[in-house]
Amino acid sequence: MLGISNYSRILVVIHSEQEDGGVVRLISARKATQNERNFYKG
Repeated sequence: MLGISNYSRILVVIHSEQEDGGVVRLISARKATQNERNFYKG
């Protein structure tokens, strides 16, 4: 998933969710590469 930080940085975020939607766990978040940023901007 791609998202934007509080500082307007585009991030790649990896997370897991329980089937009932109760818990979301953050696994990883990193700054997006130039190719990923271009993909996000369309």
